[in-house]
Amino acid sequence: MVKHFYPLLLFLSLTVSLLAQEANIAARFSQNGCLYRNADDFSDPIAQFKENERCIVTDYLGNYTYKIRYKDLIGFVKDQYLFVNEQMMDLYFDHEEKQKQKAIEEKKKRQEKIKEIQRQVIEKEALIEQGRKDSIAKIIEEKNRTLALKRKKDSIVQALREQNRVLAEKQ
Repeated sequence: MVKHFYPLLLFLSLTVSLLAQEANIAARFSQNGCLYRNADDFSDPIAQFKENERCIVTDYLGNYTYKIRYKDLIGFVKDQYLFVNEQMMDLYFDHEEKQKQKAIEEKKKRQEKIKEIQRQVIEKEALIEQGRKDSIAKIIEEKNRTLALKRKKDSIVQALREQNRVLAEKQ
């Protein structure tokens, strides 16, 4: 059993490490344009390229944006500036699948958080209800104690009256 486990573990670790590496997809620019420093802000160009020049696509970031290695620079361009090939489409679909899985995980986390909040609310309501019941029980207990004291006091008063009557009759 153990000798079958290690090759499987090795295969899985190699697969994960290969998937985690950047892609190196040969591509060409479809038109003249600029390579940008940031994927979020296409206002800081770091190089200009010409149609049909070669580049290497290393990643797809979503929003039709690819990470590119061009000459000695790393930057970002929109897909409209590239001839999109099958390998680049694979990057796109991999990214979309990761985003889908991420959304599913976030939904699960939200649902778990909602369930936890509901559980806490139920527990709090149960504590409030138990506190209410305890308060009622204390009030009833206090009332019973007061009644018992009153009965005892009445009994003592009755006994004293009886004793006084007996003493009065003897005199």
